[in-house]
Amino acid sequence: MNIFDKQRWAIYSELVQIGLEQQECWAEADLILEHVTGLKRTAQITSDLDQFKADWLQEISRIINLRRQRTPLAYCIGETEFAGLIFRIVPGVLIPRVDTESLVETVVAKLTKSLHGSKLPVYIAEIGVGCGAIAVSLLTRLPECRVWGCDISETATALTLGNARRHNVQDRLTLVHGDWKQVLPNNFDAIVSNPPYLPLSLQTNAKSSLQPELAFEPKSALFDGSEDGLSFYRQFADELPDHLTKESESLTPIAAFEIGDNQDKDVLNIFKKSGWQNLQIFHDTNGLARVLTASIK
Repeated sequence: MNIFDKQRWAIYSELVQIGLEQQECWAEADLILEHVTGLKRTAQITSDLDQFKADWLQEISRIINLRRQRTPLAYCIGETEFAGLIFRIVPGVLIPRVDTESLVETVVAKLTKSLHGSKLPVYIAEIGVGCGAIAVSLLTRLPECRVWGCDISETATALTLGNARRHNVQDRLTLVHGDWKQVLPNNFDAIVSNPPYLPLSLQTNAKSSLQPELAFEPKSALFDGSEDGLSFYRQFADELPDHLTKESESLTPIAAFEIGDNQDKDVLNIFKKSGWQNLQIFHDTNGLARVLTASIK
């Protein structure tokens, strides 16, 4: 057991005491070690280092102390991975989840199929960019696309721009700080969003099953303020048709949204009543209904 394995075990032991699941503890221990040392797992294995640097130990201690308070690891180390890309993350901006990768995959598949190999530009709007995980991922996977994004948080739009620059896609990204209902232009080929969808009851219920880490994330990005968590979908269903391209020779304009657990039937009904067509539900890697796509007449 080399010095890195010893430190990994020590970090794991601390995280277990916090109350995290074993698999999560090992994963976080790996992320912390890589962040602190700058060395990938393979480099750690082959290293002949016999003593940890003092500043490494100090940084590990800082992170563990924050995790004891249940500060999310992404805020502790300042970055997170999403869809194979690394994104800078700061407190006050929602941390992207693996579930949301299903939204990116669905949109990429839909647009790629619709384009039939065409290299015509595709104009996509994202409502609520957060750290830029969705927008930047789409830009890296669809070289022909242009993304317009907005967020009510100025911190979020600034962070998204930084992450776009990090992955060299900033030239195809337009960002606006503001409420989508006031700033969203028209004539998009696709509109995507991972809106707040947690119901108000989960925020106010002292016995809520939500993870303690959620207390550190922005409430406006998690809770929609309604009893059922569906207010954004009602607004989208009513207002977004005016913002999609009415006629397109190259593809069928679509809207795609992440949805919460067990919300698929309710969200489907909302869009059906508003006259949307081609409604489809897609599942995430856990087999849960996670993405709704729809098109207009």
